[in-house]
Amino acid sequence: MAAKSNISNPAKPLIVCAATVGLSVLIFVWIGLGIWRGYLVGMTLMTLAAYWYDKRQAVKGGPRVPEITLHLMALAGGTLGALIGQYALSHKTSKQSFRSVFLGIVVLQILLSILYFWITG
Repeated sequence: MAAKSNISNPAKPLIVCAATVGLSVLIFVWIGLGIWRGYLVGMTLMTLAAYWYDKRQAVKGGPRVPEITLHLMALAGGTLGALIGQYALSHKTSKQSFRSVFLGIVVLQILLSILYFWITG
């Protein structure tokens, strides 16, 4: 028998995430700090929230956030939120396979940043 999820509508977390990132972008554009900064702040906050929720569910024994979701959120710009979530919450710090994939994401983002700044001067 499949475990019952507490989430009545699986689209709700995606809607909340999109709304939070969108609101962050709007605020940052409004105060003159730009779209990308707003996007990164929004993704950082949502990724941190996902780590917090997953840690809470791990303690309670409830439905968890899939690891692929946590990795995709980091890859999409939430790396800082993932780092804060891992160390402030002591979450996912001892699982080596998870840490290896996360390190790969960080290295990829660093390399892409270097390439971007090298190309754009």
